[in-house]
Formats: sequence, structure tokens, C-alpha cells
Amino acid sequence: MNFNAVIFDLDGTLLDSMYIWNTLAEDYLKSVGVEAKPGLCDAVNTLMMEDAAVYLKEEYSLPYPTEKILEDIFAIVDDFYFNTTVLKHGVSDFLAQLKEKKIKMCIATASERYVVEAALKRCMAYEFFDRIFTCSEVGHSKTEPDIFFKAAEFLQEVPENILVFEDAHFAAQTAKDAGFKVCGVFDPSEKCIEKLKRTADFYINSFKEAGDLID
Repeated sequence: MNFNAVIFDLDGTLLDSMYIWNTLAEDYLKSVGVEAKPGLCDAVNTLMMEDAAVYLKEEYSLPYPTEKILEDIFAIVDDFYFNTTVLKHGVSDFLAQLKEKKIKMCIATASERYVVEAALKRCMAYEFFDRIFTCSEVGHSKTEPDIFFKAAEFLQEVPENILVFEDAHFAAQTAKDAGFKVCGVFDPSEKCIEKLKRTADFYINSFKEAGDLID
């Protein structure tokens, strides 16, 4: 496989963490005594945190300021990333292989920087990455290619020389449409696995299979 750099998604790709995001909005509503409506996860799963908080306030007529909603949501997230989440199987070995081959690596994630750094440091993976890019800092979600282009600019590589690892079909499609090579990663939370397989140039069920991409 011919690529000079790698962009990794974080949640559901490197970290076994998607289950917290799939229930986060519902868990927050439950904490304030409000029952979630059907389809809540689908309604918020492509939104940045600030937009999700606005959505919850408006959709459920919450009496709290958006800033307070965000603060309480972040408290749930913080506890998970600082104390619970782990790397998916095979990730550590694959990152070490890439580092040995001097392949540049960065992260493009919808999560906030401070929890990303905390989780990676706790999992002893932080030092593998040359840079972390977050959707909130870039100002766009992964429905737009901005975060991938920012990462490519930093890596000093054209998109076709970069391999993007993504577990979510919508994000993989964005990267693919922007000219990047894409490797889909299995995660049980993803509802569009077959679409992801069709979109991606490669697909792995776990990172134990990823070594074949660089042999």
C-alpha cells in the first residue's frame, strides 16, 4: 500500500468509546428527569457538542441555559474519557508499526481536545501522534471536509497520499469525496456498515488486520 501519512478518527476507530456517545444525550436528559424521544441518537450524532446542546434545549424546552446543558454533558464525557475508555484491540501494535516506518500520523475528531489528550495519555498512545485536530477548533463537523484538509495541510501531503481511518460511514464518505484514501473500521455502533464497506478503499474488522496495509 502506498501512502505517506495517516489520519485517524478517534471514537469508534482507535477508542472503544462510541457507546458513550450513542447514549450521551439520553443519559443527560435522564439526569434532569426528561424522557428521550425515539430517534434522539440519530438526530444528534452528526452535530458538534454546542449544536447538540442547542438542539436539546429547543427540542425538549429545557429551562437551563445552553452553557449549563453543555457543562453537564461535558461532566459525563469527562468521567468516561479520564477514567474508563480503552484502545480497541490491535491499535497499539499498529501505531508502533507506523511509527517504525516513519509514517506521519494525526487525529481528526469530533471530541474536544482536552478529553482526547487525557484518554490518549492514559492509554499510552499520545506520543504516536504529530497533531490532533478537532471539529470544534476547525469550526465544521465531518459532514464537511475542512478537518481533513487542515490535517493534510499540516502533514504536507496531498489527499491521495493519505489514508483516513473512519468507523462512521458519513465521515468516511466526506473524506472519500475529498480525494483521500479511506479504510473503514468495524464498530458495532455503526448502522451503515455495508455502505461504509462500499465507500472505503479498504475495510478492517479490527486493527489486528491493519498490518496487511503496510506490508
